[in-house]
This record gives sequence, structure tokens and C-alpha cells, in this order.
Amino acid sequence: MQKSKNCLYKVMVNFPILMIQTLKIFQKALLILEVFRNACLKLPRTECLSIDEPMMPFSGRCPMRQYLPSKPNHVGLKKIVLAAPDRLVWIFLIYTGADTVPVEDKQLYGLGGAVAKHLVGTIPTGKVTHLFTDRYFAGLAILDYLVSRNVYLTGNVMTNRTNGVTESFPKDTCMERGSSVSRRREDRKACLVKWKDKTSVLLLSSAFGIKPDGNCKRWAKEQRQRVDVRQPAIVRSYNTY
Repeated sequence: MQKSKNCLYKVMVNFPILMIQTLKIFQKALLILEVFRNACLKLPRTECLSIDEPMMPFSGRCPMRQYLPSKPNHVGLKKIVLAAPDRLVWIFLIYTGADTVPVEDKQLYGLGGAVAKHLVGTIPTGKVTHLFTDRYFAGLAILDYLVSRNVYLTGNVMTNRTNGVTESFPKDTCMERGSSVSRRREDRKACLVKWKDKTSVLLLSSAFGIKPDGNCKRWAKEQRQRVDVRQPAIVRSYNTY
């Protein structure tokens, strides 16, 4: 027990030193990162983009180092990148914790939404852009901001970011596989879709809805083969990018 206390004391005492060392490391790498960022900004722009969170492998001492067992590289620094369908990176952000984005943006859009706002800041507003994200970045507040920049969001969304709209949806047990329901906002700038596959999927979009729907091949355990399942346009577009 005493040994554990001593170890904890050493970590607490040396934490400011570790922070300074980390800042010095980033300071040394700043020029390289800036050159890489500028090169990314010169890449040709595409209509469809997505946000991803790859890990930068790093096992050294660093307060921003993370352990994410679900990632191929479990230990390292988490990057948040805006990338094209061919995986070319347009711009990136190294996640440093709660101070990664301004407090004001985080209060308005949440941490994920604030990160999305930062990344799309380099997208020209003259042409329509479609942005595909996972549920960490999607929400009604950031969707409205992106529409004002001619960027149309599509992504999985958490139930608590739908302003209670999901309460009007039928329960999973009342939906057949392949069925879907949707709610469109009065200004027609946002559409929320619930689709039942093996489990239900909830997606939010300012560009797509259920129609035109189509079919997809899904595995059916009872028939022991792949069968046709109805699939909304929003799901098909999301899976494509």
C-alpha cells in the first residue's frame, strides 16, 4: 500500500514536468505537422468527406497517450481526420483532451460537434459538400451549423441528441426486419430515420431520407443464407462513404 502511495505521489509531482516535456515534443514536431497540413490543404476537393479517428502508434511517455482496445493500434495519440473516400487526408487534429476545441464551441455543439466544426472550417462554401460521421460527431446543433456552410451531414446519432423525437418511433420489437420510419423537421433541413436490421439503426441527415429505398443482401440465420432486405437511401449512402 505504501509503495502504491509513493508511486502516485511521484506521478502527481512529476505531472507538470511531463506536460512541459510533451509540449516541447509537439513544439519540435510543429514545423513538420504544419508542412504536412499545408500539403493536405492543397489536395483536390471532393464532394463527399468523412471524419475518422485513427491512432498514431506511440508508446512513450505522454499525458495525451491513450489506450483504445477497439483500435488496430491500441496505444498512441488519437488523431481526428477529415478524409476523402479514397482515404486521402484533407486536414487533421491531434486529440489532446477537453482543451482540444474552444469551450464556447463545446458548449454549443458538444465535444464531437465542436471538433467537426473545426475540421470543416477549411471546406470552401461555394459547392455542396456531404459529410459522413459516426454518432460521436452527429447532432442537431452541429447539423444546423454545417447547413449554413453548405455542408450536409449524415451519420449515426445518439438518442439523447434528437430532442426527444425518437420517443414517437415504434419499439424495436414492433418493427420487422427491413422496415423503417422517419421524422422530418418542419423546415425540412433535418431528417431522422430508424431502420430495423438485426437491431435498429438511428441516422440523422440534412440530405437523405428513406426514399428512394432499395435492397441489400443480409445474412439470415434461420435460412442460413443471405437474403434481400429493404434498405433506406440514408443507410445506403452512409455505408458507401
